[in-house]
Amino acid sequence: MELNENFEEQVRPRRHRPQIAVRFNPHAWRPIFDNVSGYAYALNIPQAGDVRPGELLQKPGLEGIVERRPSTSPSDLQARLRADGLNLFDFPIAGNGHVIAIFSNGKKERAFRQDSNGFWSYLPEGERMRCGKPFLPRQYDESQKPMKDIFKANLGDYKQFVTFASTPYAGVSYYKRLTLTNEALQPFCRATPAEIKLARHLTY
Repeated sequence: MELNENFEEQVRPRRHRPQIAVRFNPHAWRPIFDNVSGYAYALNIPQAGDVRPGELLQKPGLEGIVERRPSTSPSDLQARLRADGLNLFDFPIAGNGHVIAIFSNGKKERAFRQDSNGFWSYLPEGERMRCGKPFLPRQYDESQKPMKDIFKANLGDYKQFVTFASTPYAGVSYYKRLTLTNEALQPFCRATPAEIKLARHLTY
């Protein structure tokens, strides 16, 4: 893995097509933890890097020029998600890809995704253990309980529900901020047939 510094890659957006089922794969994210956002994790697009809602088509290198405005309201966050090309809805339904959920604490958003085993997970951005190692993506809430029902989970300060979303069948475009080898990308691309079958029949 390396930070993307290739000009051709920066000026040409890539296309991400949705996956029906996303496997919970926390250890695959360890090498890139410091360079990806919880939003990239929820979308399962590791090469999008440290991207926030509304920034998938913002060219890399503009972070110091274009000021990142905080997402302070649900309507603002929803507009940003639509700008990224996502489908929004008020409750999780069977769609073209896996479902993500966005919650807010009034200052910042937190993105969750529904994995192929039916549980919700998220990437705890910036949080580290006492030894300095980063926390891995987790499927349990602030009370250390598995997140089967996202509305019954203890999400700490992130109490304000914003929306559910999924990637449309045609996919979404994004600028690559990280470069991963094909081998490194494999854990993010595969779900077993049984997991896909389960994801097709998940009910809330």
